[in-house]
Amino acid sequence: MSQSDPDRFLPLHTADTRVVNFRGRRVAGRETLDASVRQALASAQTTPILG
Repeated sequence: MSQSDPDRFLPLHTADTRVVNFRGRRVAGRETLDASVRQALASAQTTPILG
């Protein structure tokens, strides 16, 4: 199981879940978390990693 697999990760959260990431972004509710996770994964696939 991985956080990069939203279809398996998101059902682990209740409908009224609250998440705060390490940058302080707050997400309230599983539907909002779903949208945020999918948006983050989509942008991660198109953003080059600088090294």
